[in-house]
Amino acid sequence: MPTDNYIIHANAWYWGMSIDILRNDGLGLIGIKFDDNYPTTAFLCDLTVYEHTRNQGMAPGLMNKAFDVARQHKKVFAQLCVDKTNERLVNWYKRWGFSILSKDEHEYTMIKTL
Repeated sequence: MPTDNYIIHANAWYWGMSIDILRNDGLGLIGIKFDDNYPTTAFLCDLTVYEHTRNQGMAPGLMNKAFDVARQHKKVFAQLCVDKTNERLVNWYKRWGFSILSKDEHEYTMIKTL
């Protein structure tokens, strides 16, 4: 169903619910997973914006829409994982208010209060 400039599609998945948010023009998407074992947390994944359209405000729009959807589902936290060698992306998420929750040899798990 279209909402604003987005198509939102919900599916059941193994641990709860999965929601895909796709821009109506198809140029970007973000996924949200709700795990029944973590009832207050929205897990963000697959933030994607086509390379030729980057730096045009699409990723912030997708992030804000994901936060709105998570809040509508009564989530308190947003969590994601990012490759720790991608310093530019780690810093971008920090500017969004995410902080490092944990790290392993390959990635950071980052979290923010919604």
